[in-house]
Amino acid sequence: MTKECKGIISNLNYIAIPLILSSISGIIMGIIDQAFVGRISIYAYAGVGLVTSSINSLVGVLGAMSIAFNILGSQCIGKDNREELNDKFTIYIILSVFIGAVLSILINIFCKTILQTLFGLNGQILKEAINFIRIYSISILLNLIIFIYSTVFKIFRKTENILMVTIIANIINVILDYSLIFGKFGCPKMGSIGAAIGTIIALTLNLAIYVYISRDLVKIKFDISNLAIKIKEILNFSISFIGQEFMEDIVFVIGINAIISRMGVLELSTYTLILQIINVVLMPMFGYSMANLSLVSESYAREDMKNSLNISKYSSINLVLLYFIMFVAIFVFKNHIPSIITSDKELIESAKKYIPVGILIQLPNYLMSVYKSSIQAINYQTWALKVTFITNILTLIIILFVGKSLHSVYMFVGLSYVLNYILFYLKYIKEVKV
Repeated sequence: MTKECKGIISNLNYIAIPLILSSISGIIMGIIDQAFVGRISIYAYAGVGLVTSSINSLVGVLGAMSIAFNILGSQCIGKDNREELNDKFTIYIILSVFIGAVLSILINIFCKTILQTLFGLNGQILKEAINFIRIYSISILLNLIIFIYSTVFKIFRKTENILMVTIIANIINVILDYSLIFGKFGCPKMGSIGAAIGTIIALTLNLAIYVYISRDLVKIKFDISNLAIKIKEILNFSISFIGQEFMEDIVFVIGINAIISRMGVLELSTYTLILQIINVVLMPMFGYSMANLSLVSESYAREDMKNSLNISKYSSINLVLLYFIMFVAIFVFKNHIPSIITSDKELIESAKKYIPVGILIQLPNYLMSVYKSSIQAINYQTWALKVTFITNILTLIIILFVGKSLHSVYMFVGLSYVLNYILFYLKYIKEVKV
């Protein structure tokens, strides 16, 4: 292996590994938080769970702006233009503050109507959800800003800062939640409201640390020329990323769930259980895709096409190696893993049957994610959105009319991953000409 290739792999690992460990930390702390809320009451668990998942999905879609900033910021580094980087950073902060603040205010005003009309909540569950969402809605504003600051560390290959701050914030979040939910360490017993307050305090601390440690990397500018025009340009560039996240994380997910729910309770429960396992399997994919996005964007801005191709190549190789390790481990223990999540014997037996195929189709998903990020990094994000939209809609239609079991659902979803991977790979090879 050449020195150049070793350098690429080293850079990929340096960015990706802290992101993966940060995700693991978030999952562990999330499980602990759920355990705390679950001990308040079943109404609190249901209401808080619904609000948290809904707002997090919304934040995930809007957080796609940070992917766009990652590309533009990395291109600025590739061109050695720190002034332009500061301009774009400032604009993304302005957009995040505006969008986050507006949504937080609107949700606070209309939360009762939303929860009653959209989700059909009433009684004690509605009360718990309203109390929680009035405070937790502030997390939209905080998270959108945090996403932009965390992207700064990806751009500058300092993702160890993300890991360090995430661990600190998560630990504080758990301590605060425990204290405020149950009234420990001299704090008042506040139930689900305490969970919301603990989360907001932890996020605020997270943001404050990010602002401090990034002070020498980026600056907020107060004298950007043609600000309105530049904001419009940034929005036009970012809209494709938001659209793609909406298509993949909202429309496709809801569509698949709606189709499977009609197959029966056991099928839906099995799919949900296996999805929890898949989410763990996907953590390396997200880490290396983000690393690939940053490095390809930077290399492409320097017009180093050979290096761009090699970055995507070694991102894929790293992920394939990790995938096979995880697949073998899960396959060996597939009879034991479901019992960690549930005690229902019928659900355990059903999950054992579908775990291998559910994990198997993640291999083309890994490869697809790398080349999707590569396509986005060279400014073909709109093309990627069109491809994703067409293939996802076709997949949903086919599953709706042909999918009769979970096996068929997984098969068609896997085929859509394969098709997307082939299309993204061929487009990338065509556009990045050495």
